[in-house]
Amino acid sequence: MPSDELIFDLISRLPFVLIRIFTVIALLLHLFFSIIIVRQTKIMIKIVEAQISPTIYLISVIHFLISLTVFLWAILFLFLI
Repeated sequence: MPSDELIFDLISRLPFVLIRIFTVIALLLHLFFSIIIVRQTKIMIKIVEAQISPTIYLISVIHFLISLTVFLWAILFLFLI
């Protein structure tokens, strides 16, 4: 493969690689955000006692689990397949 074709091939693939990387970075930031949400909910439950507190905590944990699942699926489909 001549060097011109190699350079053209790399340049043509670069936008797709950058989109993949930025997608994973954005999903990683969302995963950190969901961890913070779970932590803040746990602190809030200690301070404000209410009947709905366990439900709110459950929703925050479900949000974290969904975020983790989406992050892992994105890594699987964007880089491994």
